[in-house]
Amino acid sequence: MLMTALADSETENIMQLRSIALAAIADPKSDYDQRQTAAWLKNFPEPEDWHVRVSIQKIVVALDHATEEPVGFMTLRPDGLIDFAFMQPSHQRRGYFRHLVEAIENQAQILKIPALESRASRNAVVPFLSCGFEVISRELVQLDAVELERFHVRKSLITGSKDKS
Repeated sequence: MLMTALADSETENIMQLRSIALAAIADPKSDYDQRQTAAWLKNFPEPEDWHVRVSIQKIVVALDHATEEPVGFMTLRPDGLIDFAFMQPSHQRRGYFRHLVEAIENQAQILKIPALESRASRNAVVPFLSCGFEVISRELVQLDAVELERFHVRKSLITGSKDKS
């Protein structure tokens, strides 16, 4: 599994990541129904907003081992929030997610971030849990007239710490 970190200014690559996110959300095997998926897609950041939001974060990208094309990614804010974590449906359940988490953990350690958090979808909560995250709370998000369930997950990066602040 190849991993890469994007430079902030790689606009074309950042927009390619948006396509990966949209494909993951629209996956028919998603744990969300059609109404929920449609609401999520409708409320996903528009291209300009997406670029602004993502380009100021640390970005790690999983590349297909054969083609070296991006197949998944995670973004890390300076406060330790994994803001986006998406994988192409065709590359899910192949170990890429774990490698992305490891790369994000390395970035966090460089930045001296003591813990990672995310707001994980139903689709992502199990992969986060398998990487050592704990569910802090279940959340319901209202998008238009549709409710989506997600999970606040957290992982301490301080050895031996169970700090939940």
